[in-house]
Parts: sequence; C-alpha cells; structure tokens
Amino acid sequence: MMRLVPWWFKIIVKLILSRFPLGYPTWRRLNLFLHGNMTDPQYAQGIFLRHTRNAQIDPAGKTILEIGPGDSLFTALVAKAYGASRVHLIDDGRFAIRDLQRYRTMIAHLRRDALSLSSTLDETTNLEELLHASNAAYSTQGLRSLKELPSQSVDFIFSHAVLEHVSVRELPELIKETARVLKPGGACSHTIDLADHLGGALNNLRFSTRFWESAFMREAGFYTNRLRLSDYITAFKNAGLDAAITRKETWQALPTPRARMAPEFQQYTIEDLLIREVDVVLRLLPESPVSVANP
Repeated sequence: MMRLVPWWFKIIVKLILSRFPLGYPTWRRLNLFLHGNMTDPQYAQGIFLRHTRNAQIDPAGKTILEIGPGDSLFTALVAKAYGASRVHLIDDGRFAIRDLQRYRTMIAHLRRDALSLSSTLDETTNLEELLHASNAAYSTQGLRSLKELPSQSVDFIFSHAVLEHVSVRELPELIKETARVLKPGGACSHTIDLADHLGGALNNLRFSTRFWESAFMREAGFYTNRLRLSDYITAFKNAGLDAAITRKETWQALPTPRARMAPEFQQYTIEDLLIREVDVVLRLLPESPVSVANP
C-alpha cells in the first residue's frame, strides 16, 4: 500500500510528524521512523554473518565494532556466540529496545543453532548486565563515541544501511575515525543503500544541497546524505582505506529523470546514478600512516 503513496506526500507527512514532541520508543510502537530490522533474531544473525563473510573475517577472538545498531543490540549476542572477545556498538542515539525478553529470544535462537553462550547470560536482570556478560559496550554519542576508542583497537567494523544516514558534513571524519581505530590487517564491511528511502528511487536528488542540508530537512527522520558511490570511494581513499566492491545492485534505467534532478546531481555519470546499493569491504592501504594510540 505504501508503495502507492507518492514520494512527495511521504515527505510532507514525515516533515509534519517529525515536529511532534514524541520520543523514539513512541515512533517505534507506531511503526514509524524505524532504524532497521535488527529486532528479528534470524535477520540479525544473517547480517552479522554476511558482513564477516564479505570481509573474510573469522570473528573468534576479535574485537568487533558495529556502527548504527539501531533498534536492537543483538549483535552483542551474535558476535559473542561466534567467539568475539569484545564488541562495541555505537549509535547517535539511544534507540535500542531494552526489553530483556527480546534478548532472551535471541539467545534461544542462537542456541538452537548449536552455538555456545554462557549460562551467565541467563542470570542477567537488565540490559546493562547482559551487555557486561557479553563483554559489549553500547555508546550513543555517534562520532564522539567513536573518537573515544583507542587507535588500532578493533579487528572488524561493519554497518548495514547506515553510512547513507550520516550527515554529509560528518561522514568524512567518521570514515577517518574508523581507519584510525582499525588494526593493521583488520577490515570493514558496509552495505550502503543509495536509493532515496522514500520509495526506492532517486527523488531526494531533486532538491538543492542548500535546502536538503538545512536543519529543517536533516531533522525530519528520512535524511540521507545523497552521496554517490564515487563520493564514498573518494572518502575511503582520503582516509587511507582501499575499497573493494563485493556486490552491486543497479537500476536498468534511472528511476527518477535526470532532468528533474538538481544541477549538482546532473553532473554525475549515468553509471554512477544507476547504482542502487553496494557492499564494500575496506582495508588499510599499505602506505596509510599508522596512527598512535589515544592518550
């Protein structure tokens, strides 16, 4: 049904709704402004395995960072079940569900897959205890939280449909920070959704940068930075990261007419505009300078 709603009507409705003084838990109950599907145990496990396989990383004994865990902290349990030694979960808000029963459901799901999880987890009485028992930390200050991690302290970093939601102003610094905390020999794996999040087209490219990057739009709950794959590749390279595209989805034809796009987007090649979604694996470039640990 929602696919039949025009993209412009969705923008109007979301702009209006985002001005209501309601907390995120309320929006989640209303099934609005959701942050991913990571509350589904099978989905959360599948996303974790997808990214570790993409990067060819064995999580056993590794320190893992998820950027943008969204509505759940299931990655803490999944990573623990696959042998991770430490897990960092960093978001730009406290969005994760706190209902312990939901996490017990995740634990039961993993045990049905014959994965080992300590009985200590069954004795926890709140989310903080569960995270402690999983040797996991949940931080909610976004880029500031990332900057607090020591240099060369993380073996594997991943995100799933998150980077496109990072402000165009903050993204280059965030990418540089991931390069700083990454251990030599470590890897990052990201899925980046380049569609408009208004129905799967490119209607967000109709607007000028000045309008789209205004606080009015950035705070509306459907913001994406609108960067194209070529922009991401440049940002990765500038941070000292080598990018390998492991999967690429494209449209056969532009879903939004190029002539309707703002002038700054008409300058992109058709090939760049046709890319809908990618999986990318990042590793430190050999010549990348090694950062010293934070004091």
